[in-house]
Amino acid sequence: MNANEKKTYIAVTIGPIFDTMSLVSTPAALWISSYMFSCITKEICEALISSGVKEKEIITPYYSRTNTALLDKKDGVGLFHDHIIFEADGFSIKDFKKIKNAALKNISALYGLDLSYLEQYVQIAAVKYEAENPIFGCENMLNSRELEKPFVAEDPDQPLLKMLFAGEGSANEWIKEIAKKLGVNEKWQLMSGKNIKDLNMIVNPDPKTNPKKKKHRYYAIVRSDGDNMSRIISSLSNSGEVQKNADGTEVDMSFRAFSQTCLQYCSDIANEVAKFGGVTIYAGGDDLLAILPCENKNSETPFEFIRSANAIFKKNFDPYKKPTSLSFGITMCYYKFPLYEALDDS
Repeated sequence: MNANEKKTYIAVTIGPIFDTMSLVSTPAALWISSYMFSCITKEICEALISSGVKEKEIITPYYSRTNTALLDKKDGVGLFHDHIIFEADGFSIKDFKKIKNAALKNISALYGLDLSYLEQYVQIAAVKYEAENPIFGCENMLNSRELEKPFVAEDPDQPLLKMLFAGEGSANEWIKEIAKKLGVNEKWQLMSGKNIKDLNMIVNPDPKTNPKKKKHRYYAIVRSDGDNMSRIISSLSNSGEVQKNADGTEVDMSFRAFSQTCLQYCSDIANEVAKFGGVTIYAGGDDLLAILPCENKNSETPFEFIRSANAIFKKNFDPYKKPTSLSFGITMCYYKFPLYEALDDS
């Protein structure tokens, strides 16, 4: 690979995702507390393009107004992770405040949350820097920004928690209304008919034939993320060189093309969760969080899911010819076991 030339970038971090998710106790609340931040990332990307930033200048996540096959699936899977990196040639970081405000204004209308509250609660920070590798170049700066938490997320009187803990029925109706506004369709993994799935519905996907079996009273929290992905990232280039593999395949080695591969991988693995009978909470970058039954209607366990997920990972990332792998953390719990504790254990 040719050495990268240094370019100027702006990196954005968005939170507090995991602090918010750790407060909830139902699958629907867990989903919405993650999906809201995916929506914020998407709104910021859209606002950047509207302000004059070119699609090709958004390094990660992959975002496009034209190549929308994955972005327009409307299946409720949050494919946008919590970091945005874009080329900043001609873009002043002082102008980012307008981008942030425009995104939060749209989220406020969509979720029915007070804008001034969101401006306090949602932590969005941007840094400008020069680097050869835009992904590695901002790690320390973003990490320091993410440690700054001026808002007390655990305050029981704050509006988001009031909505999430309004009672499962009321909270679910609010979540369904948001999903309707988003155009989420019948492929939404969280729905069963007209009802949002609770843990009891997830653990036993076929209650007519399995009404009393103890194994259909347990669920699995499954996390996965890629190992040694830095080996791929370090081989990428600003120039967008094509890597020719021995088997005749060609791989675009640009940063943006890699982001598109990550998006495809997340979509593929979320589809596998749906096929298994589980619920994808998020799938962004190389990360997955899902709730699976401990045995699905085809008598498959999460270990069969792991084998399928590994095959999907290899299909997407093996063409880069780097020694990467997929790691999993799994917690299996009784369906009455608190979801937030299972999430922490996983």
